Amino acid sequence: MPVTQSRTESREDHSEAMLDSALEALMQAGVHLRSGGRLADVGCGTGEVALAMAECEFTVTAYDASPSMVEATNERCAGLPVSARIQDPRTLVLPEGGYEVVHSSWMLHRLGQAHDTVRTMARATSPGGLVVLQWTNGGAMYDHPPHQVCGVLEDEGLEILLARDDVRIENAYGPAGAITGPAHAPGDDGDRPAHAPGDDGARFAGASADAPGTRNVRVVARRPLRSSKLARPAPRSSVRAFPLSVGTLRVVSSERLSPLMRRVVFQVVDAGPLPIEEPAETITLIWPAPGATRAVLPELKRWRFPEGTGRQHTVNLTVRRYDRASGLVTTDFFMHGDDGPASLWACGAAPGDEVGFGGTRVHWVTDPTAEWTLLIGDETAVPSMAAILEGLPAGHRAIAVAEVRDAGEHVALDAPHSEVHWIHRGERPPGEGRALEEVVRGLDLPSGRGQVWAGGESLVIQSLRRHLLRERGLRRDEVCALGYWSIPRTRRATVSPPET
Repeated sequence: MPVTQSRTESREDHSEAMLDSALEALMQAGVHLRSGGRLADVGCGTGEVALAMAECEFTVTAYDASPSMVEATNERCAGLPVSARIQDPRTLVLPEGGYEVVHSSWMLHRLGQAHDTVRTMARATSPGGLVVLQWTNGGAMYDHPPHQVCGVLEDEGLEILLARDDVRIENAYGPAGAITGPAHAPGDDGDRPAHAPGDDGARFAGASADAPGTRNVRVVARRPLRSSKLARPAPRSSVRAFPLSVGTLRVVSSERLSPLMRRVVFQVVDAGPLPIEEPAETITLIWPAPGATRAVLPELKRWRFPEGTGRQHTVNLTVRRYDRASGLVTTDFFMHGDDGPASLWACGAAPGDEVGFGGTRVHWVTDPTAEWTLLIGDETAVPSMAAILEGLPAGHRAIAVAEVRDAGEHVALDAPHSEVHWIHRGERPPGEGRALEEVVRGLDLPSGRGQVWAGGESLVIQSLRRHLLRERGLRRDEVCALGYWSIPRTRRATVSPPET
């Protein structure tokens, strides 16, 4: 669901916008496709990013120069794999190769000299690891030109995946499926990253990341995987702006694919070709706010809406098939049975009906080195599993484990040349029980490098991820496990939590 914020100019709103931007940068870097790992958050403030990343299965070490910020982070993240520590960013010490992700938003501009700090963050990335940085140039901030920061990263052996200096910080709401964190409590200083002891705090009094003359920078860099005797092509990077296409989709046809799945084919009306590079990319559908007749579309390359836009309903949907020549987009709606707006709309969708969209976002990156593929999911993930299976090369070993209500749902996963293990849930509510994990535990997985993708209820996915990484011993870059939905809080107390 989208996160809606008021459009006032209060300190809390500005803090929230900067938090949203930090989480957006991590999402754009593809952190949502990683199965946890170790993450360093440098200049952690009061711990909102650390909390969000810990809830995405990362083990987080948070650093800040301010003891009060470190105390607030440890308090906010109590019970989660987060450790906050006091460190002066000017003399930052991080373990070399110690992290899969090193993140810092809105801290570098408080340092008069940032090259040593950037160099330390670069050296802290493990092979395949990411550095995600944001800072502000201009105004009352210290300037650090992007090309200089990128030069330091490249000197340390990293490749630049993204470098832009036009990031806007403003109040807006993000697309469904984005990494989200809790709102700031009144009085938090989330918009004021702790400066290094001895910095002139007065220099930054009243400084704002959206003040006239300022430019906000976002840089994403990656440390290449170590070369081996086997020359293996690297997976394509998932780093790209979102959305790269916005416009209107018009219903061409709608049919009942199975008792719980409805197929809707759209025509792209007023936008160019969708930027689809991988199977199972997701598109965000946008319905008008109550009382409005048309959806308001976001800006290209930035999920930002015009001032005063009311709360619109959005939903992420897998692109089942896409015909670039005709502009036809095939999607499958799982009918949750919860009278949700998307399900109700899909039930009544008729040729000529229209809906806004922004797209697309990568949820699967093909690994050309994988010798076999394992796909795991419930009905919400079946369209993605089907799209991925269709994109695999002929002769590739593919195994799918799918939990559905009954045999009537098999048609949604048409995979004649794949090994499919069906689990029939029956009348058991979705997301309850451990049937998916039990079947996966019983699989005799092939040898060699694999690629595993899983999607479903978040608690189920957490437990599956732990099994695959800890017990099966698969590498983190072989596993992508995504929480597609969560059991309502009213039911969570009755569901056994995954083992830790």
